[in-house]
Amino acid sequence: MTRRFAERAACPLSSSWRDGEPGKEAGGGDANGSFALAALALCGLAARGLGWRPHEFWAATPAELATALGLPSPGAVQPGLDRETLQRLMEHDHER
Repeated sequence: MTRRFAERAACPLSSSWRDGEPGKEAGGGDANGSFALAALALCGLAARGLGWRPHEFWAATPAELATALGLPSPGAVQPGLDRETLQRLMEHDHER
């Protein structure tokens, strides 16, 4: 990643990431760049989709971001059909 791209992204990342070392954190640790990549992607999504500025993105909790994006909370998702129910519905529909 180039410094120019990181600056255009308008999302603060560690200086080592902006300098093109995605596997190194500012403190010298190795985080495989996964946090930085995810943060950059989510920050861009929040900027484009929600109109959030960087400080609004970084101030939001993960739950607030998920809610703003319209993602269901883990407890709100209904379990899917089990095989027996699906089979029964298919048989019922086939009889029509």
